Amino acid sequence: MDSANISEDLQSLNNWLKTDRAFRDTLDFSINFNLSFLNSSAWEVAKLNQSLTFLGNKKVQDISEVYLAQSFLDNTGTKVFGQMKEVVKVDNSKFMDLYEEEMRAFKFDLGLIHGAVTAYLSVSRVILNNYPSSSGLAVQ
Repeated sequence: MDSANISEDLQSLNNWLKTDRAFRDTLDFSINFNLSFLNSSAWEVAKLNQSLTFLGNKKVQDISEVYLAQSFLDNTGTKVFGQMKEVVKVDNSKFMDLYEEEMRAFKFDLGLIHGAVTAYLSVSRVILNNYPSSSGLAVQ
């Protein structure tokens, strides 16, 4: 997921919603949302084999925040895809009011995913700055 692409999608959606219905077909409108799930297997293995006991509590809590943000991001992204399905089901030529309602709901969900990406990047950046690779927390 790329926060810049999501920002462009939000701007495109805002422009479409603000444009008079009679002129919407003149807009170059597309949503390019994609979702790539982040891998959490290292975290799961560390919990299962109790490797976390070798790290300080603060470091474990900090790392846990990253994976919590990642989980929220994955769940929110999945919700956005569900909302996209609802938007596509509506025939916008016959039910414009319903279509606009679905697009507004989609805009809300897209805003949530943008916030989730931003939060995930922020939390990750703080962790990476606090625990450089020489501290035993691998950074790649």
